Amino acid sequence: MRRYAALFQLMVRSTIYKLLAVMAVMGAVQVGLFAFQVQKIWSHAQVMADGVDVTAYYPYGIADVVNNASLQTVWFWGVVIFCEILVFMAGRGSLYTMDRLGLSQRGRNLLYSLYHTMALVVLFVFQAAVAVGLCLLYSKMVNGAYVGPQTIFLALYRVPLFHSVLPLGDWFRWLFNLVLLVCLGIATAEGGQLIRNGKRPVAATVLAALTGAVSNLGLVGFSGVLGLVMVGMLLFVGGVIGPAMFRRDRAREEEADDEAETTA
Repeated sequence: MRRYAALFQLMVRSTIYKLLAVMAVMGAVQVGLFAFQVQKIWSHAQVMADGVDVTAYYPYGIADVVNNASLQTVWFWGVVIFCEILVFMAGRGSLYTMDRLGLSQRGRNLLYSLYHTMALVVLFVFQAAVAVGLCLLYSKMVNGAYVGPQTIFLALYRVPLFHSVLPLGDWFRWLFNLVLLVCLGIATAEGGQLIRNGKRPVAATVLAALTGAVSNLGLVGFSGVLGLVMVGMLLFVGGVIGPAMFRRDRAREEEADDEAETTA
């Protein structure tokens, strides 16, 4: 167990500051863009009042502000960069060091997959916190006549980006996020193994881009699309990546057992 704890500590030390920096930059950019757009909050429309055309002004909704601020684009690139860091830092892990720890390939990959999944959960939680914070900022800057106690909850349903990271009562989106995070964690771990073997990772980048892209899908009409994406991820990760990542390395395990017995 100490060997796994030692490897886990190496993973954390090699990535934690880089991942925190990505989240900090992403959050700062989103808040800055949102605050800039919310200052231009008034829109106008021509309406008829007693048969006369007049201009009526009304505040942009949160969804309009988010779209105008291109927060989805920031999230997309944030996820991709976050995953690339996980992949390349895992790929920098020395095989010699790992062999000295006496861990099998399956054990290493399981630990990398677990750590990457945990890191991605933190990323989603961070984005959810930013979403709630932006909703509170909007409520403070808009006239009280246009906001109410349900403003935040409605925004978390109406804004695709916010709903994708904090689905509230949408159980299907929670299930989709669970499958997505686990599959992405395994794919990034597999990407690190490919780099250590001198190959180029592809699956992790594709799934990271997919994660950012599906955040733009709303509630209406996209459940079927998300269902197909989820099934596709399960089949690909379970049928292609999983067997190569988690098969037992019997020769290596027997060698490790012999070394343990000799040491004892």
